[in-house]
Order: sequence, then structure tokens, then C-alpha cells
Amino acid sequence: MYEAEDLPEINVLKKNLKKLGIVSKQLEGEKKNLEIFLEKTIDEFFYTNLINAIYKKIDPHPDYESIEFKCEFGESKPRLQIYTTKIDAKGKKIKSVPALYFSTAQINILSLSIFLARALKTKNPDTGESVDCIFIDDPIQSMDSINILSFIDLFRGIITSLGKQLILSTHEENFHLLLQKKMPKEFFKSKFIEFETFGKLKDEVLV
Repeated sequence: MYEAEDLPEINVLKKNLKKLGIVSKQLEGEKKNLEIFLEKTIDEFFYTNLINAIYKKIDPHPDYESIEFKCEFGESKPRLQIYTTKIDAKGKKIKSVPALYFSTAQINILSLSIFLARALKTKNPDTGESVDCIFIDDPIQSMDSINILSFIDLFRGIITSLGKQLILSTHEENFHLLLQKKMPKEFFKSKFIEFETFGKLKDEVLV
């Protein structure tokens, strides 16, 4: 039996290459398992299915109908990337980075969909009970009328079907008036408060 130094150089190189090939396959397998684990963990953390259900209710883009989270392994360090996806005529999935192609309103809708999904699943860390009150500040920035109406319908569904309390603040008077029309206090136990100036309620307050 020969030691490595006794073997011809070519045989030593072949032996080393074989070892490297085995290690490379093992590393690729571990990387694949890690990607699967991260994908599952990310979906569970962000509630991807719920995000997509909310996003589709608003329907902000005619083509890109779904949201996908992907952990990408670059040359330096991993990063979490958000994609919007569509299926083309050939049945192939097409991914798009929202920041590059979406309008400000569409990005706001995407962000609000992610926020609402997390908020709806939030639990009290001490008791494990659901947190049933959600605060949202000015949710309709840059949105058109169709998206605003869709959001109000979504809010109504959250209140009636899930029993959540929503507290919204806005500086948009039209949005305030639409909420009063579509969520009247007689049916939704809603309350509308208007401020005349900072910290000062207007004389006529709906209760």
C-alpha cells in the first residue's frame, strides 16, 4: 500500500478531485435543504397565503397577481427578496421586483397586504390570545378610487367575518366620507371622529 507522496502526481490529483466532488455534492444538498427550510419558515412567518388572499382582494395590478418571498444567496450574504408573479401564455411563472415596476400606490397596497396579514395573526405573547385591535395610519396614499373602495370592502370583511376592531386615521376627507357611507354606525358599531386642529375635536362629532 502506498502513501499519497509515493503515488504519481496525477493519481493524487484525481483522488483529491474525487474527494472535492463528494464534498461539493454534500454541500449542494445542505444548501438545498437550507433553502427549503428557509422558504417554509418565511411562509409561516409572513403568512404568504393570507397575504396573497388580501392582495387579490384589492387587485392592484392587471398581470402580477401573486406575491412570493425568496431568500437569495448572493456572493456576500443572504437577503430576503419580495417578488410579484404572473403566469404567461406558455404557463411559465414570471417574477418581477415591485420596486422596479410598481407605482407608489401599488407598492403601498403590497405593503399594506403584508402588514394586515401579520396583524390578523398577531397574538399576545403572554396569553397566546389573538390581538383583535388593529391600528392603521393613512392607508390609502396615492391609491385610485377603485383601490380605495376595494380596501373599504376588505375592512368590512375583516370586521364582520373576523371580529376585529380597526382604528384608522386619515387626512383624506373623501376617504372619511366613504367610510361613513359604506360602514354606517347602525350596522357596524362604527364611530367617526374629526379633529379641527391638532389635539382639538371638531364641534360636531359622530358617535
